[in-house]
Amino acid sequence: MICERCNGNHYVVEEGEHKPCPACVDFDDIDAIIMDRAQYYGPPEENFERMARGYEVILGLKRGSITGVQVALMHDWDKTCRLVNDETHKDSWKDKVGYTRIGERLALKARPLS
Repeated sequence: MICERCNGNHYVVEEGEHKPCPACVDFDDIDAIIMDRAQYYGPPEENFERMARGYEVILGLKRGSITGVQVALMHDWDKTCRLVNDETHKDSWKDKVGYTRIGERLALKARPLS
């Protein structure tokens, strides 16, 4: 089956740049996807901590109540809920792997990916 988004090229052009097609990239390329996203959102370690602070404000919790690891788990749960509706949606499966990978690195205080 040929990917409809990239016609089997495994790359798409976004904003004049060739990028891996998010609809057909292999699960083995998750670290590459995470590093690509870091160009736009900042290092995942910083971005997930920033999201944690925002969730605390929204929920009226004290600073430090939510960790970056918990943010990764919440995003994974979002994707799980979406997959209940359509378990064949490959992009959601890849997103789950990415969030798990970031959560693992945050939990183990591993060397940053980006």
